[in-house]
Amino acid sequence: MILNASAKLLAMVAFLLASIAHAADLTVTIPGHTDLADIWSYQLPFSEPYRTYDLSTEFKAFTVDQNKITAQLPDGKYALVFNRVTEDSILSVRTPLLTPSRQTRSENIPLKTKQVSLTLNAPANFTVESLVLRAHDDGKQIRWIRPSHASPTTLPTLTVSPKIKYQLIINATYNNTPLIYYTQLSQIRNGTLVIQTSKLNRITITLDPETPPHTEATLNLNLMDQIRTLNFNDPVVVYTNRRYLEATYNLKISNQNTITFGVKSIFASRNTNLTLGGPLKPHAWVEAMKKKHKGKYIYPIYQQLIVRDKSGLILNPADLQLSGIQYEVGSKTGKLNLPSTEVQPDHWPNEKFVRQFACAVKTTTNLFPDAVIPIEKINTYRTRHFEIHVPACVATLARMYMAKAEVAYTHSKPITDYPGSGNIRIYLITNKSGAKGGWRGKRKGKKNGHISMPEKHFLLNRDYQSRINHLQHEILHTYGHGHGNPADQAAFKIIEDQSINHWKAYAKTAVLDPNFIPKLQRR
Repeated sequence: MILNASAKLLAMVAFLLASIAHAADLTVTIPGHTDLADIWSYQLPFSEPYRTYDLSTEFKAFTVDQNKITAQLPDGKYALVFNRVTEDSILSVRTPLLTPSRQTRSENIPLKTKQVSLTLNAPANFTVESLVLRAHDDGKQIRWIRPSHASPTTLPTLTVSPKIKYQLIINATYNNTPLIYYTQLSQIRNGTLVIQTSKLNRITITLDPETPPHTEATLNLNLMDQIRTLNFNDPVVVYTNRRYLEATYNLKISNQNTITFGVKSIFASRNTNLTLGGPLKPHAWVEAMKKKHKGKYIYPIYQQLIVRDKSGLILNPADLQLSGIQYEVGSKTGKLNLPSTEVQPDHWPNEKFVRQFACAVKTTTNLFPDAVIPIEKINTYRTRHFEIHVPACVATLARMYMAKAEVAYTHSKPITDYPGSGNIRIYLITNKSGAKGGWRGKRKGKKNGHISMPEKHFLLNRDYQSRINHLQHEILHTYGHGHGNPADQAAFKIIEDQSINHWKAYAKTAVLDPNFIPKLQRR
C-alpha cells in the first residue's frame, strides 16, 4: 500500500513539473465588453477541488487589450474573476472554468450575468454601514460602504454570475448597537432582504468589576470573517445570526502597557450573557520537556507562568514582561537547586520530587498579590485521534489545539493511501525553530504514533482559524511518509502543500458559514 502511494506521489510530481514546463498562452475574449482595463480588477484562481472546497490563487502575469485578456498559465483549470465596486453597485462575476493546453489557444467566452436590485425590510433605527459579497468557494470579500449621503437602509445593486453561490454579510447598527447579519443571495426573495432582530442572537459581554485596575479596556470580537474592536469599559451588546464567535480583551494597565487575555469560545444563542475578566491567578507550569539537540532528545526543565482570569482567559504569555510580572522557581527549603541542564525524563515527573519545588511570583503593577504557588500537576487530554499532556490551567488551549489537530488530520488523511496511526500523542518540545519529528509507533510494535511540536505554537496560536505550523507535515510522517531521496522529498512536499491548502480553503470557506460550530470539548 505504501509503495503504491509513493508511486502515485511520484506521478504527481512528474505531472506538476511537466505542467510548469509547458505553460500555455491563453487569450480570452469577452464579447460586448471593451472597458475591462479601466473598471475591473482581475484574478486567475487555480481551482483544486477537494470535497466542497476550492482554493484560489491570484495571478498577476497577464495583459489586457480592450476586451482581450492574455495570460501564460501552466496546465490546469482556471477562471477569470472580475470585481468592481461603485457608490451604488457591486459587480462580482467569473467565467466558466478554462482549461489551457500545452499549445497556445484562444477562448471566446460570453460573460453571463444577472442583476439583483436589493431593498431592505428592517425595523426602525436600523442603519446599514457596509455590505460584503463573496462567492462561497472563495474567501475573497468584496466590500461596499454606504455613502454618507445615502439613506440609512440603502443597499447596492448586485451584478453576479447566475450559477455561483454567494454569501452576503450586512454590517449595521440597530438602536446604535452593532449588528452583523449573514445570509445567502439565493435566500433573498424578489430582491428584498428581511432582517428580524427578534430571531437574531443577542450577545451581551460584561467586564467583571473585580478585573485588575486599568485605564482602558477594549473587546476584540472575532466573527471569523472580521474582528470588531469595541469599547469594553461598559457592557458590549451585539446582534448576529452567527452561532460561533471568539473574544479576547485588552487592558491598559498602570504602567501604560496594553496586555491581552484570550481566547473565549462563544456558542451563541438567542440571549447569550457572558462575563469576562475578574481577579487574576498565577499558575506555574514546570516539567522536563523534550528538546532535540545534536540528533538526540534531551530533557531540560521547562518553566512557564500562566496567568488566568476568573473567566478562564489566559494572559498572552508574550505580555508577561509588559505586565510587570516576575517569577522564579526554587526549592521550598532552599536545600535543592533547580536542575540547570537536562534531567532524566523519569525523574522530574516524580510527584514526590516536584512537590519539593514552588514558584515565587510578584508584580510591580498590582495585578495580583505577590505569592508562592505550587507546581501544577500534568494531566492528559484526549480527542478522537490525539492526546496531549499539559496542566489543567491550559486545558482550554489543549482542547483548541487538538480540535485543530483533528482538522489537520481530516484534511491530510484522504490525500494518502496509508490508513495512518490509531492515535497520535503530541509531545510539546522547547525547540524554537520548529517541529522535530513524527513517526508511527508500529515500528516498535505499538499501535500509536507520536509527533513532537513546539510549545510556542501551543501557547500563541489560540484562535480556531490559525493553522499550527508544521502540524500537517508531522501528521503525514505518522502515516508512514518519510523524506528519503530527492524524489521522495519532492513527493512528500506535494502532499504536504495539498494538505495545507485544504486547511486554508476550509478556514476561508466552511468556517465563514454562520451556522458553523467547531468540534470543541466545552468542558
